[in-house]
Amino acid sequence: EATGETVAVAAPAGIFATFVDVAESRQPVRYFAKVGDRVPIHATSAGRALLAQMPREEREKLYRKIDFVAYAPTTPVGPEAVEARLAEAAAMGWHQSNTEYTPDLAGVAMPLPGSERRLSVVVVGPVSRCLARRPEMAVAVAEALKALG
Repeated sequence: EATGETVAVAAPAGIFATFVDVAESRQPVRYFAKVGDRVPIHATSAGRALLAQMPREEREKLYRKIDFVAYAPTTPVGPEAVEARLAEAAAMGWHQSNTEYTPDLAGVAMPLPGSERRLSVVVVGPVSRCLARRPEMAVAVAEALKALG
């Protein structure tokens, strides 16, 4: 509600992030996602927010299984590129995406605390509405997570 964009909760599933809950935006042009959809764990902000919760050794084992396809010019295409994105996110306090896997989508993601499972929450929508709003959307996610305790 705070962002007006689609929000999903993701869990790791091997080399993918799988959506376990989705609340779609009411906007006529929006990111359409459903429970069970999978996205590459390395090429999405939701996935990288999951990777960030793993010890480095676990990530390195996972990287050996990933086929680092360049879905777009912005896709991180190797372990070093993913690790650089994780370091950038650690400094900012949130993970971001810009058409790295799905054309014309931008979003932000954060780890979702308070569960025994590794989970992340992502807010995503069209680049035209969301690219410049990523910092604002990150604040909305952080505030919502804080309110959850």
